[in-house]
Amino acid sequence: MAHYGHPWSVQCWRAQIFATVATAVGVVSGVASQAQAQSIVGWGLTGFSNIDDLTDVQGVAAGGFHTVALKSDGTVACWGYSVHGQCTVPTGLTGVSMVAAGYGHTIALQNDGSVVCWGDNTYGQCNVPATLGPVTMIAAGASHSVALRTAGTVACWGRNNRGQSFVPGNLGPVVAIAAGGNHTVAIKPDGSLACWGSHDYGQCTVPLNLAPVSAIAAGWDFTVALTVDGAVACFGTNWDGQRLVPSALGTPPMVVAGDSHSVAIREDGLVECWGNSADGKCNVPKNLGPVSMVAAHAKHTVAVRTDGTVACWGSNFEGQCTVPANLASVWKVAAGTMHTVALTTDGTVVCWGASSFGQCTVPTNLGTTSQIAAGAAHTVARRTNGTVVCFGYNGHGQCNTPA
Repeated sequence: MAHYGHPWSVQCWRAQIFATVATAVGVVSGVASQAQAQSIVGWGLTGFSNIDDLTDVQGVAAGGFHTVALKSDGTVACWGYSVHGQCTVPTGLTGVSMVAAGYGHTIALQNDGSVVCWGDNTYGQCNVPATLGPVTMIAAGASHSVALRTAGTVACWGRNNRGQSFVPGNLGPVVAIAAGGNHTVAIKPDGSLACWGSHDYGQCTVPLNLAPVSAIAAGWDFTVALTVDGAVACFGTNWDGQRLVPSALGTPPMVVAGDSHSVAIREDGLVECWGNSADGKCNVPKNLGPVSMVAAHAKHTVAVRTDGTVACWGSNFEGQCTVPANLASVWKVAAGTMHTVALTTDGTVVCWGASSFGQCTVPTNLGTTSQIAAGAAHTVARRTNGTVVCFGYNGHGQCNTPA
């Protein structure tokens, strides 16, 4: 899955591997976030604590069970599940400007416009066309690859069982691309959308009255668009209400998504939730008040009030909604499946909830932190010196931060 950058980059997803997460501290998606150079740090299970820090990271991508990082020097680091070689970076690969990750394959775009793919090639998703030519953007679906040429034309290769790699003959030039599980999306110069591929849930049925679009994202079987006037449009599957955008949403400064629900901050600072409300994760507290940041995961939602206090609602099975007493001056939060992470203004990391894998055991030598993130059962922090630390579950190597 992929996104096209925008100051309000909006992404939504449901319970699928190809999820995208938008937060106030960065973007993780099928296409690398072209954010400021930063680093990733990991810590976790006993036996995985001696991890060399990965620094100077400027983009990341998440595949089925692997992670890709683009460093500021143009090199690539991969870690996690690599049964198909998706984490075996080609020897000598340098000069990379963007990365993308599919279910079992990885794509890199080099500064000269050339594309390199590695990993699962069952459907030819790593067979870069010999006639591709220079490229400006890449995206990865489950088992297909997409590239936007400098000339504005689109090329797709890989699995085509649902027509996801069959570029329409009348497509014309485009300015951005995204790839879902088995469908592909493109923005044309006039802001209109073109979609092709799997259409089981209407994920390729572009609304007739859709205003010009500035940003796109694709979930497994639904599509999200951000219009130039700041409105959000979703179309495709709605099993858990993930495309029921509240009518009062307006122009949200921030939108995030959990496994099966979406959360947005309205212009007035109040919170809107929609989608699956099991466990009460969409039951916004009546006394919440204005907030500055939100986060969400499978069963709970977290918000930072403008006064720096934290509110959590939804499942509290592992204590993930039991905010520590006296916690204050918080400016960032992240949510895992059963744990919650907060970053205070002095750079301190606080975690609560499930910690069976050590995901809430903050390293004593962590030091001052500037960025946080949470996976299902692991936690990631970026120190102010640019190094990255991970701790928690490491069953797929997600805490083995590359050197």
